[in-house]
Amino acid sequence: MFLENLEDVRETLFVKFSVDAQGKTNITVGNITARVPIVRLRACDLDGKSLWMMEFPGYLWSYEERYHKNNGTAVPGVLITNTSEYLYVLVYQTAPHRVPEVRRYAPDDYLYIVGENGTVREFDLGWGVVPLRNAFLVSNGSYVLMGFERPQPDGSPYFGRVMILNGTEIIFKKAFPWKDPTCLCYVIPGWGKIDENGCATFGLYDGNATYCNGTLTFHREDANP
Repeated sequence: MFLENLEDVRETLFVKFSVDAQGKTNITVGNITARVPIVRLRACDLDGKSLWMMEFPGYLWSYEERYHKNNGTAVPGVLITNTSEYLYVLVYQTAPHRVPEVRRYAPDDYLYIVGENGTVREFDLGWGVVPLRNAFLVSNGSYVLMGFERPQPDGSPYFGRVMILNGTEIIFKKAFPWKDPTCLCYVIPGWGKIDENGCATFGLYDGNATYCNGTLTFHREDANP
């Protein structure tokens, strides 16, 4: 199993921002045929024969104002981990630094669970006004821990999300809203670990949290792992 980064001609999404002389922004979204970057995940048997393949294409964007024009492509981020039974693939959309809000018009983010013959389950993780950040996907060989943060357009925290899976089943999931009065938590700063018993620890802006045997515990301390 391996990841490839390549380019190919495809029908793909095109997001265009145009700013007129009065400062009004017009947004057009459509499909065009163009050469785009693609992240390809391929699995092969011991003889090198392809078993299955998944492709995650990028999209095109353009930002035009009176005296400036910028354009480019956005390539999805892909994280992978595995257990003895399955491969787990987190695919999330990116956007240019200058115009992060083009992410609003891109496809949703997904978590895929893949077996020997291809996808066995997928989770639609939704979308944000700007790309998610601080994503992680780790495994202890049996359990899998996934987490990420969705920021607000100005870069401030919005909410974090954590999910623990055993095989194809979710055993824990929770969103961590910004300034949730019910706990000491804020949102995830991008790390997590899970032990052989399926007990997970992950970072929060003001400490960390541990989920073990059905109990979620918060710790206010240094958020570094």
